[in-house]
Amino acid sequence: MNKTIAEFLTYLRIPISESYCEQLISSHADFPALLSIVDTLDRLGIRYIAGKIQKEKLEELHFPYVLQTNLKHSEILVIKNKNDLIANREILTHWDGLVLQVEPTNSIIDKNNNLLYRKERLFQIAQRVLLATLMVLISWAFLKTLSPILLTLLVTSIAGILVGYVLMAKELGVKYKVIEKFCASGKNNDCDKVLDSEGAKLMGDITLSNLVLTYFLFQTVILSIAAATDGAESSHLLPLGVLSLFLISVAAYSLYYQYIVAKSWCKLCLIVDTIIVVQSILFGYLTLSQNIDLTIQFGSVFLQCSIFIVMGCLCLMVKHKVETLSNLNMVVSSSTRIKNNAQVFASLLKRQKEVNTTLMDHEVLIGAHHAPIQIVMVSNLYCKPCKEQHEALAELMDTFSGKILLALRFVVSKDEAANNYLIQYWLRYVHLKEGESILTQKLLHDWYIFMDLKKFQEKYPMELTTPLELGTDIVRRHSRWSEQIGILFTPTFFINGYQMPKNYDVADLFSLVPSLSDQLAPSFENKNTELAIS
Repeated sequence: MNKTIAEFLTYLRIPISESYCEQLISSHADFPALLSIVDTLDRLGIRYIAGKIQKEKLEELHFPYVLQTNLKHSEILVIKNKNDLIANREILTHWDGLVLQVEPTNSIIDKNNNLLYRKERLFQIAQRVLLATLMVLISWAFLKTLSPILLTLLVTSIAGILVGYVLMAKELGVKYKVIEKFCASGKNNDCDKVLDSEGAKLMGDITLSNLVLTYFLFQTVILSIAAATDGAESSHLLPLGVLSLFLISVAAYSLYYQYIVAKSWCKLCLIVDTIIVVQSILFGYLTLSQNIDLTIQFGSVFLQCSIFIVMGCLCLMVKHKVETLSNLNMVVSSSTRIKNNAQVFASLLKRQKEVNTTLMDHEVLIGAHHAPIQIVMVSNLYCKPCKEQHEALAELMDTFSGKILLALRFVVSKDEAANNYLIQYWLRYVHLKEGESILTQKLLHDWYIFMDLKKFQEKYPMELTTPLELGTDIVRRHSRWSEQIGILFTPTFFINGYQMPKNYDVADLFSLVPSLSDQLAPSFENKNTELAIS
């Protein structure tokens, strides 16, 4: 489900990190409900319309859109065009009217997503450059020999690598729609039935997919070495030819197993069998035409055995690493769902220290004054963790504007001068002015860039011709309040009068705010409104 949505957003050319999007959805407290998707879209700043419509009205909707079925695991169905709608008629019998339409956008407000998206794009570019470089090197080696037989062997080896990758991906649970459709088409075709059978499991973690990928990777390396040395007369080809002839028996057993034992055909396995047969014919031709050096050279045999072992170990290590990360992600997502549950958080919150957070006169506020979630942040102007949390809060409030009211109270660390100047400037030039929240946020942002009073005064000059009575009074009020409730460290957060539970921070509130606003203020209208289409 989460992968389907991430791919759908990418299809709309929305600049999202697919892995980050999948993580946000799978770790949502209501996963796999539609709410986990719409809350993720809210967090990313993507506009959408979600709700219920009558089944008869579905054909009137503009493509593309997403439907949620009532099948197991709340399967998601992406409808890109009319052909998709026709092809999924049967599955639509399990659809109860839930629909989601997403508006394409070129900008995402989530900073973590944007950072990961840039890294993923850089990684994709690096992959393409690496692949192109390898292809150029291999092509140069083969063009040097101008051997059509070697070139054909190389092409079939690369085809074998691609099939081996697909086989391993299927084994690891990674599915590609084109491949799944290809495997399922026709009579008595079921790749999964064959691949999941005992015949495909050779020895523990060593499976058919491991051997296919290992063999063709190994073969491609050896063919490249042969092409770069003596071409079709290379001594490296003899061991490959012998191994290829032996694999004819493996291909024959594969056909027997699929036809007699499994009683089902695996198209991917048939492609591998075909490649083996074609390569055996080519190696046989090279032998009969006396192009292959028939002298056994132990150095070449040792090199090839070593390369085969290295390729096999690499494939097993990568497979194990992917499986470990996949299992770890499942465990993390499962545990994070509990942490991101608004009811759990609200229950923990009400067990924390309760304090009087009634707003003071001339309170430094950011956000909507009647927001359901009221946060009081106690910070220090010279505190680096406070700077980081201020930045996170600014992003949180931009994402969920209207749901949060932030009150800022400052403790004194070095002296009162910085606190006095900042508060007095805020009183004169920001407080009760138009756009107060935005101006206050910018003022604090600039302070935490400098964290130096002289530099701050240069950017925000102010005449100090009169005593700063009101500013000083506010600073001392903040200090007295902090002492009374026992502030031991900064930053400290209070949410609707209760101290934020341990093991939670501002980053966690991104997942909690949408549901928490309903938990803490039941009178606020529920966000799940139905889509009416007439």
